[in-house]
Parts: sequence; C-alpha cells; structure tokens
Amino acid sequence: MNEPHLTQERRQIAKAAGLIGLATFSSRIMGFVRDMILARLFGAGMAA
Repeated sequence: MNEPHLTQERRQIAKAAGLIGLATFSSRIMGFVRDMILARLFGAGMAA
C-alpha cells in the first residue's frame, strides 16, 4: 500500500468511529431525558 491511501483509510476509520461515538452519546442523553420525563409524569422527584 502506498502512504496516501493508508492516510485516507485511517481518516475514514476515524470518521466512522467518531460517528458511532456521537450516536452512542446522543442515545445516552436521549435516554436520560426520557427517564427524567417519565419520572416527572409518574410523580418521582429528583431525590427519588
């Protein structure tokens, strides 16, 4: 393999890994918000 091809491949892998990380982080935040909303609807406070 030549060096420019290897650099491009590494860049694509890093981009894909970043996208997966962002999706995971977004999912965690949305799950946390969902839990907060459900707790509010069913009467549980932040202390519970």
